[in-house]
Amino acid sequence: MRLKLLAGLAAMAPLFAPSEAIADQARDWQNIPKDLNIVMGYYVWADSDRSIDSALPLSDAKVTANIALARVGRSFGVAGHIATIQFLIPYAWLDGKVEGTSIEQKRDGLADITGLFVYNLFGSPALTPEEFAKWQPETYLTGSLWVSAPIGKYSNDHLINTGTNRWSFKPELSFGHPFGKSWIEANVFGQFYTTNTDYLGHNDLDQKPMLGTELHYSYSVAPYLWLSADAYYNYGGATEINNGDSNGKQSTLKLGAGLGFYFAPTASTVISYAHTVAKRDSTPESQMVIASLRFAF
Repeated sequence: MRLKLLAGLAAMAPLFAPSEAIADQARDWQNIPKDLNIVMGYYVWADSDRSIDSALPLSDAKVTANIALARVGRSFGVAGHIATIQFLIPYAWLDGKVEGTSIEQKRDGLADITGLFVYNLFGSPALTPEEFAKWQPETYLTGSLWVSAPIGKYSNDHLINTGTNRWSFKPELSFGHPFGKSWIEANVFGQFYTTNTDYLGHNDLDQKPMLGTELHYSYSVAPYLWLSADAYYNYGGATEINNGDSNGKQSTLKLGAGLGFYFAPTASTVISYAHTVAKRDSTPESQMVIASLRFAF
């Protein structure tokens, strides 16, 4: 029973690893001028619950995460295309409990730091701010690679941690097409994980690759305001403890909405919400709010 309980929680906890909690928002991958500093601040609230195993005398496991995240970077040109290097530095407050038991843990601390390299393949030329002001947006395809390092706070006697004690790698392709006042955007990615060899003692926690796609439709209500409808689908990501049975394989669809508001050409805020609408019985139902402030100079 204990192994089933741990496996159930293990299948759930990585979903709220702060380094993985930032879903793309609409218009995230559009072009910006070169040679700019990028500073962004995020607040993320995420909540999840799941039935661990109908054969166990337990109801739901719940994990709630509050995450503050700083994202900084620099844009530059490579072979005439825009590129950026960015770093994400999160601090998280996590609360996990299993209803019907005395199991409850609260943790806070630095989470895993992520480095991100972004390179446009076509449609987003590297332009000066003066050139960018005259440029008309066009269809684009951009590639990125996210690398999360196991720097966050971690203890092998805790069920939940703000760090994951493993590396993860996420290659992603992002496509966008403008028409009139609208944008349609699609992102596809794969997330890959190394083994956490120090899980709850000295157990091995493995997670299968997670595949995902996102669709965003956004419309400019005014030059300074846009609204979006968003869809997110994840597949895979099952966890195993000591090469045992897999748990938590996902086939999860979330729907949501967002809005963006420009205070100035180089300052904006974006707020989005997403909620699970379809999933496997063994995977969490979750909801998430992301609010961000973005500046470039």
